[in-house]
Amino acid sequence: GRVLNRFGNDVMLMDIMLPMLFQMWSLLFFRVLIVIIVAGITAPPALLLSVILLVTTKVIYQYYGAIALEVTRVQMMALSPLLAAQSSFLGALDSIRCFDRVDVFVRRFHTMQGD
Repeated sequence: GRVLNRFGNDVMLMDIMLPMLFQMWSLLFFRVLIVIIVAGITAPPALLLSVILLVTTKVIYQYYGAIALEVTRVQMMALSPLLAAQSSFLGALDSIRCFDRVDVFVRRFHTMQGD
């Protein structure tokens, strides 16, 4: 019961938000793709501009992407410490097992559950 109460709201938010985010992403992606194709057919120099914009976007994302992931991680920690900890544990599971620190993280996980 305790686990379901803790994760119930998070799972509900994921169930609501993920389909909406996927729909927005797919609509945006296909709109951009169609605009590039139409621009390439009607005005071929627009393809060159599209490639330049794509490269510029990729360079900006390389700098911004790490910051965005860190901000998302901090937001997760603020919204749901237990879920954020579990995500961190799962992301580092290979390292945790490699250095034989499973017991430390299991204790930390149980401490977080007990508030």
